[in-house]
Amino acid sequence: MPTPLWEALVRHVAARPVPWHVPGHKMGRGAPPDLIRWLGAGLKLDLTELPGLDDLHQPEGPIAEAQVLVAQTFGADESFFLVGGSTVGNIAMLLATCEPGETVLIARNVHRSVISGLMLAGASALVVAPDWEYDLGVPGGIRVETVARILGAHPEIRTVLVTSPTYHGVCSDLASLAEEVHRRGGLLLVDEAHGGHFPFVQGSPPGALASGADAVVQSWHKTMGSLTQSAVLHLRGNRVDRQRIRESLATVQSSSPSYLLMASLDLARQWMQNEGGRRLDSVVQTLAQVREELDAVPGVDVLTAERARRAGGVGLDPARLTLGVVGSRGTGIEWGEALRRRGIWPELEEPTAVTFVAGPGDDSRIIGRLVKGLQDVAMEIGGVGEPAEGRRGSRVFPGTEAAEWAALLQELWHSEEGQDLIRPRLARKVRWVPLGKALGLQAARAVIPYPPGIPMLLPGERIRPLHNELIRMGRSMGVRLVGMPSDEEVVAVTEEGRE
Repeated sequence: MPTPLWEALVRHVAARPVPWHVPGHKMGRGAPPDLIRWLGAGLKLDLTELPGLDDLHQPEGPIAEAQVLVAQTFGADESFFLVGGSTVGNIAMLLATCEPGETVLIARNVHRSVISGLMLAGASALVVAPDWEYDLGVPGGIRVETVARILGAHPEIRTVLVTSPTYHGVCSDLASLAEEVHRRGGLLLVDEAHGGHFPFVQGSPPGALASGADAVVQSWHKTMGSLTQSAVLHLRGNRVDRQRIRESLATVQSSSPSYLLMASLDLARQWMQNEGGRRLDSVVQTLAQVREELDAVPGVDVLTAERARRAGGVGLDPARLTLGVVGSRGTGIEWGEALRRRGIWPELEEPTAVTFVAGPGDDSRIIGRLVKGLQDVAMEIGGVGEPAEGRRGSRVFPGTEAAEWAALLQELWHSEEGQDLIRPRLARKVRWVPLGKALGLQAARAVIPYPPGIPMLLPGERIRPLHNELIRMGRSMGVRLVGMPSDEEVVAVTEEGRE
């Protein structure tokens, strides 16, 4: 299968050109020695917009051809390379589809980039809470009946943006969501950053494009072998203005895009169509067997497709393994630390769970090492016995901070205040206030456990006691909170404390 951009780069290098243009390392000859040592010949491909290599912001040659091949592979009407990750894709989707002052319906578990997009577009957001997987203490899917109820009460909303699959792997019923939103004349935008591999893996839930979404963002570097920060934005149908998408992308993407990132997307598409997809499919078949084995480990609950469906989803990302640890004596952060001591590095560790992501580079030996590591950590940390029913139906284990964190997070997301209208703005005047004195004031900056990058406190949101409890508990458990100083217990609020 052709790789037009990659082939154009190789032809250019093979001609042995003498570069009197940027970048200044001159195809690697003037790069720092350590870069030459580690990247070697790859530096020759770090090029710029030259005759024959096309221009990302007005593609007419190999970049245009490569993007057409992507669209054909994924069933899109048009696809665009992204060199700033899904972040720029999410921002561009909102810039292209929202007017200043407009209200967008967003899921509470959106990535921080969605909030940035709302800020730049001058839009507001009404927040819908996902369902909850109570055994594991992680969010689930967005139920179509919940969205229908909100849209019925707010007919002015015409844009809905959800994340599917979630960071933990839960996939929402996008086909039903698309049908409901389109019936009301609206748009469905999907942050599918973690689901680009679905068309290549048997047993995957239907992807966003196949389900009828209008615009979809995917981070191919997560599971498809492209370089970090490379991603793709797809459009399908005529509901989204394509020219506005192009202008929005030109606004938020670099005018000097990395040809290494774009070439890696070109190659990743071909790789997944050929060998990579088959290899990843084999890996996820092994993971399916491993889930059953790990479900018997003391203190561990495995997120399965059945549990995902009970939590408002239609299925589970088969390349993702999420283990709930609220039934153990340690938090997910402590599990992560114990695993790293054994040379195993998870994708995500948080108070209630640990998540692992598979890729085409994994195999049965690597998976076996993960299983052995988890069994050893379970022996070290261990379980605490049978659960007791807690508030809101969550499983609360006596003496576990993780269970209390899960209960508080559920309460925050599902309370009426947690689903209020918010107006995130780039506040011109900000002051820092001690956490205990910030109650009732309006947050100027998000507070975000990172990863996964899902805001705990949203800009424009009123600060409530639940926020304070979660922030303090997160700090005590070692959660990395972006948006507030690491050595002070203060939060940013608008100078007046109100809009």
